[in-house]
Order: sequence, then structure tokens, then C-alpha cells
Amino acid sequence: MDWLMKGYTHSPRITPEQESFNVYLSSARTTIEIAFGRLKARWRVLLKRSDLYFTFSPYMIATCCALHNLCEDEKESVNPTWTSEASVLESTTPQPGVRAYNAPDNAAGQRIRDALADYLSVNFPLRTPFF
Repeated sequence: MDWLMKGYTHSPRITPEQESFNVYLSSARTTIEIAFGRLKARWRVLLKRSDLYFTFSPYMIATCCALHNLCEDEKESVNPTWTSEASVLESTTPQPGVRAYNAPDNAAGQRIRDALADYLSVNFPLRTPFF
């Protein structure tokens, strides 16, 4: 899964550029989680089991994303009540089990991550974690 971005493993040998990449990656994940929360609050169909054939799911998700972006562009805010109701629904809806992905790092993925880390270190200030 070379498209799945993962941070550098924390070790004494991690460089400041790699640590900074991890901070940027964590920040991006947080932003994405917030965006998906807003998306699920607005389109409840994403919170429940779909009775559609699985090959149709990407189209349904893409349609929800397009409509969500249209609403955002038109300054139609997500109602805070929707967000809290979606959180309750999400916590009470059974989800499929999560399997650990223990495959070794993908070489192509590592090259992409290294290129992104290099780009960030040249074009953006180095960041450090806040712990």
C-alpha cells in the first residue's frame, strides 16, 4: 500500500527533517479527520451500513464529497447538533474489525515519503512535536 502515508519511526537516529515531516503528517491527519467528521455529520448515509453493491460505494462517497464541497462553498455551515448526533451514531454503530497491517515498508512508499520530507524541509520551517 504505497499510497498509505506513514510517519517515520521514532528512534534516536531520526533526523530533524524526518521529525518535522511526522509533525506535518500528524497535522494533516487531524485536518482530514475533522473534514470527515463534518462530511459524516452532513451525510448520514456514510454512517450506516450500505445496502448498495460494494462497487457503487466510491460513487456514493464521491457524490457526498462533491455535495459537501458545494455546501461549504455556499457557506452552508454544519449544524453542531448534526455533529454531536453523528458522533453518537458512530459510537453506537458496529464497525468491522480492524486488522493490523504488518507488511514491511514499501520501497516506493518510502521514496515518496522521503521526497515529501525533503520538499517540506526546503520549503517550510522545521516543526517539532509538542510533547
